[in-house]
Amino acid sequence: QIRRQASRGADQHTCGRGNLLNMPTDLKITHPDYDDTAVVRKKSRDLYEGNDVVKTVGNRERYLYKEKNESDDDYELRVKRAALDPWVEKIINARQALLFAKPITRELPERLAEFEDDVDNRGNNADVFFQEVARESQIDGIRWVLVDMPRLPEGGFASLAAENEAGHRPFFQQIPAANVIDWAVGADGKLLWAVVYEAETEDRSDTWGDAADTTDRWKVWTRQEWIVYEEKTGEDGAKKGDFTEANRQPHGLEVVPLIPFFGTRRTGFSGWPVARTVLDHILQIFNKESDLDWFERFS
Repeated sequence: QIRRQASRGADQHTCGRGNLLNMPTDLKITHPDYDDTAVVRKKSRDLYEGNDVVKTVGNRERYLYKEKNESDDDYELRVKRAALDPWVEKIINARQALLFAKPITRELPERLAEFEDDVDNRGNNADVFFQEVARESQIDGIRWVLVDMPRLPEGGFASLAAENEAGHRPFFQQIPAANVIDWAVGADGKLLWAVVYEAETEDRSDTWGDAADTTDRWKVWTRQEWIVYEEKTGEDGAKKGDFTEANRQPHGLEVVPLIPFFGTRRTGFSGWPVARTVLDHILQIFNKESDLDWFERFS
């Protein structure tokens, strides 16, 4: 069960109700700011994704309101006929067009400028990468960018030239708002630590014909290192609710390398979707049009 963390002072150095030097007791704890924005974040995301998401079994009664005495068959027909006007997508597209109407000019040190054409190690240049970051942050309220490095090979590199030759370099990685679930802030206003939930799917490069297994992991980033935890599993395959350390590595940055990008900033590390104030109006129109369509069928 996900529970709120009771308190976190400016000098707090604990996560999951356990000291970072010891095994945490519950890494599924979520930050109060995460909880307070969760409902609006999901609503904004669902309305942005449109009909295909809004009309799924898990969402339809949340967005297309069922009448008290409406039969299941009548409601199912209304769902099929309903059409959501993609207002959230229109709003985001308009804002994106304004934000990126002119080419972005960056003044970067030479060491950083060499990465500008491929900032994420996947071939995306800085413009493409940050346009996507801006879009996602406006939809969800916040988008995190992690500055990471590939793991060092055994024994490291003999020289900087060897490291460059191997393509070992920093890169950016987008982290969705829903995945950074807990954090604490120091007296300097910067992150002390952050818990990032990851669902890691096994490598299938050498297999086919079988479903890929997915492992739930919680990666704790501190100012000195990262630590990966997995939830223990009993002999019956059920999760036991406690955690074991799977991996750790120092990074030596003296900061948590997670940068938040906001839609509308709410607190130091949480944000609101930019369309937040009109989401319920969009749903009102959606339901009114469905009602009107229903009555027109009998007129």
